[in-house]
Amino acid sequence: MSLRLLPALLSSLLATACVTGPTIVGETDDSGSDTGSDVEGGQTLSDESDSESDSDSDSDSETDSETDSDSDTDTDTSLEPERVLFIGNSYTFANDLPALVATMTESAGDPWETSAHAIGGTTVANHVANPLVAERIAEGWDVVVIQGQSYEPVVQPQVFEDAVVELAFLVAEGSPGAEVLLFETWAREPSAPLLEELGMSAEEMQIALTAAYASAAEASGAAVAPAGQAWASSLTALPEIELYTGDGSHPNLAGSFLTAAVFLRALTPLEASANSSVPEGLDPASADALEAIADAAAP
Repeated sequence: MSLRLLPALLSSLLATACVTGPTIVGETDDSGSDTGSDVEGGQTLSDESDSESDSDSDSDSETDSETDSDSDTDTDTSLEPERVLFIGNSYTFANDLPALVATMTESAGDPWETSAHAIGGTTVANHVANPLVAERIAEGWDVVVIQGQSYEPVVQPQVFEDAVVELAFLVAEGSPGAEVLLFETWAREPSAPLLEELGMSAEEMQIALTAAYASAAEASGAAVAPAGQAWASSLTALPEIELYTGDGSHPNLAGSFLTAAVFLRALTPLEASANSSVPEGLDPASADALEAIADAAAP
């Protein structure tokens, strides 16, 4: 496929994506086989699922997922934990990634309070244009994480980069002193139909994602959490550990655990192996192996 056709492809794939929920404004992401949820202080407010089309388009029901995953700790209460806001989509709210990060940082001895504004299937530019995002940023954070739509950085890298710069500016205005951290995502599973539409292999898609996030980070003064590179390493070194759900796009529990381990490394000075918390449904041996992958992927 000609690269000149890719922006048109993105517009076509996103054109069917917006389905408004009855009470919550937002969207679910990326081919949408997982469930989006809105959690405030651990209480589920809304729960809507999406379905994936045969063409691997982003079939996105909306859920304004402000997901507050705040960990309670037994540490000195006179020292408030640092706070991180995730701005993303269903790659963020799948398996409640912010809660996984909070649990792992607490287990490792450097607890972080996590929260998320997760709007599935949307682009970074959509986040910039959404006044709710600016309101969340203005609540004051130590770190703001930005995650793009899963193939936006591949088909429209300059649009993606410009939007990251704009969102980083909003962070500087709304939460002065906060660091910006880009959530580099992963390529589709090799058998995913989207790869054929893009005319790419999974390896080529990951190379394009990594390059786009690196360029956006340089332009915006942000750092990068290299989750996509960790996934690529894991898929090569640990093929027996499945990271995807059945749609070849979204993370299963192991995939979200690996991503959370990457964020543990990015947010703290600790190694991922400092974590001793393993979520129910993931065996400890797999958790240890995935933590080692995250440590190896750290910049």
